[in-house]
Amino acid sequence: MTQRLSFFTSLIMIGALLSGLHFTLQAVAQNPDAARTGVILEVDGPIGPAIAEYFEEQIVEANASGADLVIVEMDTPGGLDTSMRQMIKAITASDTPVATFVTPAGARAASAGLYIMYASHIAAMSPGTNTGAATPVQVGGAPPSPEPGSNPFEAEEPAAGDGETPADDEASEDPTADGEAAAETEETATEETPALGNEDALRAKVINDAAAYIRSLADLRGRNADWGERAVRDAASLAANEALELNVIDVVATDIPDLLAQIDGRTIDINGEAVVLETEDMQLTRVEPDLLTRILAFISN
Repeated sequence: MTQRLSFFTSLIMIGALLSGLHFTLQAVAQNPDAARTGVILEVDGPIGPAIAEYFEEQIVEANASGADLVIVEMDTPGGLDTSMRQMIKAITASDTPVATFVTPAGARAASAGLYIMYASHIAAMSPGTNTGAATPVQVGGAPPSPEPGSNPFEAEEPAAGDGETPADDEASEDPTADGEAAAETEETATEETPALGNEDALRAKVINDAAAYIRSLADLRGRNADWGERAVRDAASLAANEALELNVIDVVATDIPDLLAQIDGRTIDINGEAVVLETEDMQLTRVEPDLLTRILAFISN
């Protein structure tokens, strides 16, 4: 009798375990997104080598860990071209989708930030943010322009008695000396003038390269290439709603939960493969720049 009770008790326990396992497997089958994970990165301030290294390392880590999404919270006035391109290469090589989100209200993605947003699989902005003004500028600014009416090639006149010789006095008395000096001055100015042309040519080269680069990123993600070029050549800027209307961004979202809700089910291209984003109930982990990165970023600013 005791053995029978023990036997039936064992059967009941096994049945309960199997029933529990069945409901667990059924719940997983009905809610596969429960295991989906995402990473939040921060780009807050000028873009330089320290931020680029942090960004690239975290993109690589997200790929290695199998994360389903990287969200980049961005508020930047721009930064260095080399650092920007390092970050864009990390995005375009990533197997994990990258969503750049300009937030909170009052934030911006100016200059280098616009290029990074154009390169991202998802580009989003919060209300009250802006983007654009992507014209390349020289670090330290341009040299001062000459005063109106002045000759930039004219050497300073020596002080009285400074470096004068009898030969100089004789030359000044020669009636043909002034004409010869004027001819030499004109010839010198003509020889030096191409230096200004070269400077203009260099600036045109930089602008054209930047315009072609942002157009290539726009073509890659199906964004507005013409407005991107305007942001480069004319320093054009847009508010969030205008950017959405002009197909510069994909989403205007109030916060990250709103962003996740809006991009859920969207199809994006990941290295030539169509991928459907599944962001419902996604578990997010924030990875902030460490202290050393913050210190280096502050120094390089």
